[in-house]
Amino acid sequence: MNILRIVKRKRLLLVLVLISVLLFIGGIKFQNVPSYLSKVHVGGKVNEFFYNLLHKDHCPNTLLPMKTDLLIIGGMSQIGSRLAYHHVSDKSLGNVSLLVTEDILNVNRVGIKWYRWTKLNALGLTCSVYSYDSVQSMSNILNKHQPRKIVYIPTGLYDVDKDEKIWTSTSYYKLITNTLSIIEAIKVRNGVSLVIVSPKIKDTNNSSSNISGRWSVVFKTIIKRFIAISSIHNIKVFTTDPVLYGPWQDSSQIGDTNEINYVDNIVSRLMSILYEDRVSLTLTQIKSIEITNRWISDFKREQESMNVKDVVSGATLMFSYCYHCFFFSNNMDYIEDWFLSAVKYDLNVLLIHNTFNSDLESKLKLAHNRTEFLKADCVNTKAATDQRFYILYEYLLTHPEIKRIVFTDQRDVRFLNDPFHIMNGISNDMLYVGSDDDRCINSIDDGFIKKQLKSCFPGYSKRRELLGLSGCFNSGVLGGSRITMLTLLSHMMLIFESTDYRVCDMISLSIPAHGPLYDIVFTLYPFNSGFDSKTEGPFGLAIKHKISMY
Repeated sequence: MNILRIVKRKRLLLVLVLISVLLFIGGIKFQNVPSYLSKVHVGGKVNEFFYNLLHKDHCPNTLLPMKTDLLIIGGMSQIGSRLAYHHVSDKSLGNVSLLVTEDILNVNRVGIKWYRWTKLNALGLTCSVYSYDSVQSMSNILNKHQPRKIVYIPTGLYDVDKDEKIWTSTSYYKLITNTLSIIEAIKVRNGVSLVIVSPKIKDTNNSSSNISGRWSVVFKTIIKRFIAISSIHNIKVFTTDPVLYGPWQDSSQIGDTNEINYVDNIVSRLMSILYEDRVSLTLTQIKSIEITNRWISDFKREQESMNVKDVVSGATLMFSYCYHCFFFSNNMDYIEDWFLSAVKYDLNVLLIHNTFNSDLESKLKLAHNRTEFLKADCVNTKAATDQRFYILYEYLLTHPEIKRIVFTDQRDVRFLNDPFHIMNGISNDMLYVGSDDDRCINSIDDGFIKKQLKSCFPGYSKRRELLGLSGCFNSGVLGGSRITMLTLLSHMMLIFESTDYRVCDMISLSIPAHGPLYDIVFTLYPFNSGFDSKTEGPFGLAIKHKISMY
């Protein structure tokens, strides 16, 4: 017995020695670092395996059901966002659990839309997106949140953007597909109250309204059929008064009196239906109605008066699952080149992390007083490489003072110029993305993208088309205006949620960048180098990716 005990102790001692050796080897001293950062090295390189031994997986499982009282589909519209705002700001309604969602077809670079969601987010409301062409996308939302009541403001009651020709045959098809996918997802729900805002087009003198009018006829036919089906499944269906004025222009223009009254009346009618007239709304007495009536004018005033700023950012995150990462806990080595090059060009810096302590933060702040920190916790069970985009989305949504942001990897990225000077010379309306290789013609030449596509979406229907498109985009360098980045991140998060695979950052960028956002994509010189191009790049290059490793 004593012999066995001695053997066990020796084994334990051997394990402890091995751990100590590995941690010691991981420690890397600073080289060529300014004196004011010379003692920042606190922890040393920490292998993820040992980190996991000390930190149990506490990341939330986003697949678990979260029962919701009310789901608003069409939450970026004036009707949906104002209805949501009224719910969360009116305490007389009690504690109503609410989820707001929008069709990805309508999630675009219209400032007033993001202004509305910023206001809702400030009140603690969750805003999400779903895919218009997927029954499964809406079904996932319904399965997770199990709403008792649903308000549906159909896509097509308003234009997605005044600058887009939405009333094309393709868009018309998408609108029908979207409506059918939602109805297919909802019709199998027993005991759900569904409130549908039904359309009516007043003006029929121009071609766009004629197409809208045909959409209205088809929509009403669908609703009649749905009502017949819903009686079998115990689904209550209500329709609001059909009083829509013309093809809806959801822009940053202040509407006329008729339009404002229309929205007010719809919100009032919806509240009466949802609460069976127990809630009596006198519009002139409801503060939330008064506030939301001023949203467009407030949005314009804030845009003119706000002290906006440009920011460069990166994430040093160490969650329980990390793909090909060997992070440095409390160590300057991981961000040294990135940070010092940002300091050189006097850039505003945002460091997203969960590994720095207050001592390291204070030293970095001392080194560059334009440095801010966002300590983040994990939001789901995806890899840190994917989770960083969820965290960035939430940050941008809650910080309207951000004008433009450049978000990059850190360990292998260096700034060779001020990236915002480059953006000024090209366009502030572009989406700036990294390139996986400056010699790569299209994605089919990129083994990493092909491999990730196969892992994340093995049955992707447009696989061959996507791989054949020009450009090999890399998620290690991204940049653009706040609303451009919010739009991109919405697309990426929707794609992340459609797969169980944990590492899908590259392909989740490639799909929207080769699709709905392709016309605004800018990559390579003079903004960024090709990934691992082995050259410093021509004069004027702003971002080098990838630099020499340790």
